[in-house]
Amino acid sequence: MSDPVPRLGTMNEEIDMPPGPDHPEDITGYGVGKRHLMAMHLDQPIGTLTPAQVAFALGNDPDLIMDSIDHEEEQSGMAAADAAHARRSGDEYAAERDLAESRSWANSAQTKREALNWLTAQAGTPFVEFAFDNEMRAVRLAAWAVADAYQACFADECDENPADCPTHGGLVAARKLAEESETDRLRSRFLDAFHASAAKRTA
Repeated sequence: MSDPVPRLGTMNEEIDMPPGPDHPEDITGYGVGKRHLMAMHLDQPIGTLTPAQVAFALGNDPDLIMDSIDHEEEQSGMAAADAAHARRSGDEYAAERDLAESRSWANSAQTKREALNWLTAQAGTPFVEFAFDNEMRAVRLAAWAVADAYQACFADECDENPADCPTHGGLVAARKLAEESETDRLRSRFLDAFHASAAKRTA
């Protein structure tokens, strides 16, 4: 790009629009639920998290994992349809971009299937409460600060890609570093919690 459910096993933290800096308390994002969103942030590039860690991020909740699989497969199909439409229209750049997005969603769905398989094989694995609100909020605000920097470049109708823009490139780079720093902080807290939970199960 990278947070996750009041009642485990649901996707009921939906919102109409993704939160911006004017919604600092809203960390659900894109209507997918904060656990799913946290997994998206942490599993970058896809495959960074192990199946056990993906399951933990999603609360060790098989229903929620299935919801995530369904959501990502739907997104993959939509992106593939967009790619086909772009190709029929002669826009090869858009077609390749949409195909890449479709593959990314499909790969992410596969990691969730592997997590579900892992969880199914671990009888009695307890649900996990979500305890990363503060870290996720910081990641979300940092991500939206990056988006704001891009929007500033677009609003000024600069000719360069925002990351390469002489006027806005420095701001984009600084805010991306800040987002990476907050994501690293979230990852550190998450991994500490994951390892503590694993140690408790095997004690």
